[in-house]
Amino acid sequence: MLHIIRLGLVKYSEALEIMEAEHALLSADVTRPEKLIVVNHFPVVTMGNRKLDSDLNQPIETLSQLGIEYSKIDRGGSATAHEPGQLVLYPLVRLDGKTRTVRSFVCSLEQAMIDCCEKFGIKAQRDPLHPG
Repeated sequence: MLHIIRLGLVKYSEALEIMEAEHALLSADVTRPEKLIVVNHFPVVTMGNRKLDSDLNQPIETLSQLGIEYSKIDRGGSATAHEPGQLVLYPLVRLDGKTRTVRSFVCSLEQAMIDCCEKFGIKAQRDPLHPG
């Protein structure tokens, strides 16, 4: 069972601090419940490990002038933009690396979104080259 943490509209950096603190608690105590953080962000661009600056429409320096937070983060992928009104969910779950791997977890999230879209008459599908 996931415990839900609703943060509302917050800066990405604030949400990241909360995620890191919750992750540390979850890692230290195997009896602690897994969490789902639900949040909206003020304008932010996060850059994953692929670091493709060419994915940005503006130079990094211009982002701050436009009031857009920029954060290099430890996840796959490249640039991702979030803005107010966009619902963002961060699951904090245990992955054992055997039956519950990052790949299998991402696949299950993708399937949940595909199924949800289908209920609203929206056709969605996986992109094998760009999981997630």
